[in-house]
Amino acid sequence: MTTERKGAMLSARLPRALVERVDFVARNIDTPGITNRSAAVYDALLKWLPEQEKRLVALGLAPPKTR
Repeated sequence: MTTERKGAMLSARLPRALVERVDFVARNIDTPGITNRSAAVYDALLKWLPEQEKRLVALGLAPPKTR
């Protein structure tokens, strides 16, 4: 599961159908660490971000430094 750290929290409104799909996957997948909706969304974002950051770097925009 994701590490629970105190810090910035992201709150987002998502379509009900998307939330239902994420819940279904989180309950039925056997991937270690994916045990709830938050972990599933966290994992999906971590997989999506690197490619998007590469695209921005190609456009000349540097992503912010991570801690």
